Amino acid sequence: MVAESDMTRRTPHDLTTHDELLAAELAADPEFAGEWERLAVARMLAVQLIRYRAVHHLSQRALAAKLGVSQPRIVE
Repeated sequence: MVAESDMTRRTPHDLTTHDELLAAELAADPEFAGEWERLAVARMLAVQLIRYRAVHHLSQRALAAKLGVSQPRIVE
């Protein structure tokens, strides 16, 4: 373990945000940017399913039963 005196102290202002990292990757890699765009609807659907599960206090298994699919399909 590194002693505290050996560690560089960082504040939240020193750190890179997820949005900043994503923007840099999208700008630097056209192939990644294309995949990110292609999967936009899937990401939005995933967020909505997670919200629905939380609001209705459903497990993955319970949501799968409501949708008529297997629990592993929900994970995908």
